[in-house]
Amino acid sequence: MTADQMTSPGTLHLISGGRNKRQRKAAAANRPETTLPITPPVIPDAPALATELARLYALALLRDVPLHRMSDPDTAVRIDGATRITLHALTAEIAQLPWPHPQFRQATVASADNLSSLSVPGHADHPPVSRGDGQRLLPELLGLPRPSVFLEAGVLGATAPAPDIAPALPPDNAPMPHWLAWAETAIGACLPQPGPDRRAAPVRTLSDLAAQAHLGDPRQQPLSLALMLLGQGQPFDESLAAASHRWTGPRLMALMVTAARRATRALHRQDRRAARDARPAVVAATLALMHESEAMRGGPDTRRLTEALALLRRDTPNLLTWIGRLNAATGTGGFALPNRDGTETAGWTPLQFRENLMLPPLHHDGAALRPADAADRGVILGALVTLLKAFFAGGDDSRQTDEFDALAQNLVVGRSVAGGFYGYENAQHLRLGEAVALELLRETLEQDGTAAGLTLRGFDGRTLALRAEARGPGPVTVRLLKDGVPQLWPASGIATPPELVAAI
Repeated sequence: MTADQMTSPGTLHLISGGRNKRQRKAAAANRPETTLPITPPVIPDAPALATELARLYALALLRDVPLHRMSDPDTAVRIDGATRITLHALTAEIAQLPWPHPQFRQATVASADNLSSLSVPGHADHPPVSRGDGQRLLPELLGLPRPSVFLEAGVLGATAPAPDIAPALPPDNAPMPHWLAWAETAIGACLPQPGPDRRAAPVRTLSDLAAQAHLGDPRQQPLSLALMLLGQGQPFDESLAAASHRWTGPRLMALMVTAARRATRALHRQDRRAARDARPAVVAATLALMHESEAMRGGPDTRRLTEALALLRRDTPNLLTWIGRLNAATGTGGFALPNRDGTETAGWTPLQFRENLMLPPLHHDGAALRPADAADRGVILGALVTLLKAFFAGGDDSRQTDEFDALAQNLVVGRSVAGGFYGYENAQHLRLGEAVALELLRETLEQDGTAAGLTLRGFDGRTLALRAEARGPGPVTVRLLKDGVPQLWPASGIATPPELVAAI
């Protein structure tokens, strides 16, 4: 090459990333599924554990109280034939514990520097605790169900049994009637009928909400909501208007099904590879024995449980008495043994508890609700509700976002009502599902290969934005921003790589 050729503008060529647009787009389409990193779970210390157990005990006492009476401090709660308390008395009792900040709108903490720490289980899910002043309402302390129009619109439908043979999943570009038929047949999700929908199961108490959180397919409620909004002609977020031929109802349904599948796998990987705290029922049973001065094996966990029990005894002695009376009335911890005449003697127990601190099981239609049936519901809800917010509640639509968040919060609270999950686990699972949905949206924007954007509010109350930007003649690069600040992607833990451009 001569000097004239080197200085001539006509001989300069730009090579963007080493691949042309078609090659890079094909590579994005064939990229393997993104997996989130395994992070160690947070094991609550003694004060946090005491607060979590007090919350589960309080929820057990409130299972049969009508939801519309939860904000009335004079509402009576009957524990047994001789014991009645008011919601005001319960609030005053548990407010002495070091309650954390509201779990679904958490304050900023030092470890929450990027989305990776906020989207997967980590220290960001345990904000600093603050001493209660007795002025906060009981629904705020316990994370009780929030008012939601979706609860009144038939979204929480009757739990449908799984079909013997699951119908084939429609292709991604199948028309909406095919998706509607599949959703109703396969998982019980359906388009709510105008007016009172007889197919919808009434949700009047926390026990009803717990049944919704444990029975049926975990995708039912979010997909029913998606069908309802699509049937009403609810417009998609204006940021998707430029690519309206791609962002359609069938694409939303396909993404929600994919997100649910990935969310379940993400939770299973997390549970297999990272140890977690003992289940609430196990911890409560251990405290029941310790409360009766049973000798326990020493060790760090025993010291933690001893400190937690001491806090409960000091700050909430009446709560322990109330849960003990409830267990005595319901026979928690008892066994059914045959008498000499062949009949059963219910309520036998090898120990005589003064105050039985076990978590009473919750039954629905004669069968106990099992925590395993709701294990993946929090992560699936986090993923599917995040997609709904991206499609329908982008930008500054805070009212719609509040409704979506209320649906997710109400259903995960149902897991705690049955005593199977701590409150901080519900928050962690929603954030893990959010991370799964964000990675799926990232892949979708990369496969489209055109400039586009998505904006939504995360479960921590901050604004998340995905920006697919064209950098030169190559493919788009998707950036993640939080309140306008670039963030790390949850899966990779690295920032969006720079575009490599060579001039020759």
